[in-house]
Amino acid sequence: MSVHKRTYSTIYASSPQNCSMNMKVKDRMNQESEKTLETRLRKEIEKRGGMALKLSSQLHRGLPDRMVLLPNGVLYFVEMKTTGKRPTHLQTHCHEQLRALHFSVLVIDSTEKLQDFLTIVDHEQLEIKSRNGLR
Repeated sequence: MSVHKRTYSTIYASSPQNCSMNMKVKDRMNQESEKTLETRLRKEIEKRGGMALKLSSQLHRGLPDRMVLLPNGVLYFVEMKTTGKRPTHLQTHCHEQLRALHFSVLVIDSTEKLQDFLTIVDHEQLEIKSRNGLR
């Protein structure tokens, strides 16, 4: 009887439909929600003495989710997305407009990208402090 169960489970697990279904479930399990990432961003920026302000405008749609203000006059616009999601065309257009004005705009959809951004922030703050002779 256990041989029969083992054969059935092997067939079930190896069928193409079940593999793609298992992959979708696995992908969903690895997704990080926009809300979770946004909360982490806000807390990490506050630890560094900055503010991650939520942007909301009824007059100008497509703005990034957060405006990150850091010590020494550093500003970033940050679009937060659930893992694997992309900005809409309207958001992309707004990002391009902000970049044309020489603002930094980032899209973060994973903890890894959030960590990369925080590393950039830390490095930039150290660079500014060393230029100004501060510690």
